[in-house]
Amino acid sequence: MRHRKQVVGRVLLAVLCLTVLVPLYFVSQVPGRGDGDRASAVRRGPAPPRTSLPRRLILALPAIALLLAMYVLGLLPGGSSASAGPVRIEGVSIWHLPQASSPRIEVALQLKNHDGVPHRVQAWWLLARPGAIRPWEAYAFRSSTQGPHTLAPGEELKLNWWEEVTAEPGSYELSVWVHTVEGDRTSHSDGARVENPIVRIDSSWSPLIRRTTPSPGLQVSSVALPAATGQGGLQTPAELPVIIAVRNDTAVETQADIQWFLYRRASRLPWNAKPAYTSRLLQHQVITANRETTVTASEPISLWPGEYLLRVVVRESTGEGGAPGDDLFLADAIKLLENDSVSGIIRADAAPGPVEIEKLTVDTESFQQGKGSVTVTLRNRSADAQDVVLWWFLGRPGSLEPWVEFDVQSNVHTAGIAPGRTSVIDLSDGTSAPPGTYELSVWVHTLDGQGEELHSDGAWFNRLVEVQQ
Repeated sequence: MRHRKQVVGRVLLAVLCLTVLVPLYFVSQVPGRGDGDRASAVRRGPAPPRTSLPRRLILALPAIALLLAMYVLGLLPGGSSASAGPVRIEGVSIWHLPQASSPRIEVALQLKNHDGVPHRVQAWWLLARPGAIRPWEAYAFRSSTQGPHTLAPGEELKLNWWEEVTAEPGSYELSVWVHTVEGDRTSHSDGARVENPIVRIDSSWSPLIRRTTPSPGLQVSSVALPAATGQGGLQTPAELPVIIAVRNDTAVETQADIQWFLYRRASRLPWNAKPAYTSRLLQHQVITANRETTVTASEPISLWPGEYLLRVVVRESTGEGGAPGDDLFLADAIKLLENDSVSGIIRADAAPGPVEIEKLTVDTESFQQGKGSVTVTLRNRSADAQDVVLWWFLGRPGSLEPWVEFDVQSNVHTAGIAPGRTSVIDLSDGTSAPPGTYELSVWVHTLDGQGEELHSDGAWFNRLVEVQQ
């Protein structure tokens, strides 16, 4: 079969590369005339030119041979792996590039089964920055997946997409990818880049930015932030209501899980970053068939000042994370003003455990004298007595995981709190922090009956700690 012959051909070509280059390396080691008799060469004057290859080239020859063989075998980017499978791409067309009047794009893909047996296949396309070596890891938009379709030996198939592209503004290269499907597993079969024309996404097309095409049953049509639309920004702590309209274009009522996140603004959309704030999960929200349903997810936030991006994720309520529905960023950033919390608290989420941090009191000047004066007020929200362990970190500003990146950790303190009661605990501790600017955070774990620790709460003090020389 044609595909298997091509694979064998590539292997033979790789062997040929090694057969030619490796002997060349050993031949280059044979002494030239100038190496034969160094003593006599000194007596008779300058030696004749060396006939061996330059030493640097000699040392590089094995690596060149290896890299060339890997390229031929498709183990390096740009090699032959893009056409290593039985179902191959015969052609790709972009018929309607997005214009200022419409963010839609039409893509046509022609496939052919070059194997002697049937294959089930699925395909999709990606938009990534031009020249991206691994666009499947750094894409700005992924289309819907078509398939699986079954192709008989030698059969051709044409697939068409007509999709709304609301990716992050910029210029992109389109690439198409094909996998064969066997049961629950898929394997790469082919991939192709369309280097020309470049797809350009305009910033004015949509206030909602997506990486994937949403489900027709759970598509966010709009997101409103009435509390954050003021001229100067939002003063925190404050309640942040997020009003989310979800459209269900199917004839079946759907239940959805809805959650939103806030990320510190960056030069690129932080799809894979850790959020600065995570809302509670609203579960089993009824999304009526053939209409739009509005859900309000409101929470108090208390964050560092700056600009933040809102992300909304909607999933079908099917358990174990839910089936994908919609995942998007709001294009416009939210500006948060100086935090004036009297409790001294900045949060990344609501307290997940029974013991919550109600207040932080920190004498920032005390760190200058080598003693961190920290007091925390805890509240036991449960009906049972709780034993807790707690401590604080000093870390560099901006770290969302201070337990991973910290400069100073205090001693661990223990306490017991009666049901429904509050407790003020002194966490003051000696410190030898080097000069710098720090964020202070406090962390609380409860102890279960076996003495195992369970995360209950964590919070940052809303003022920076300065330690000078």
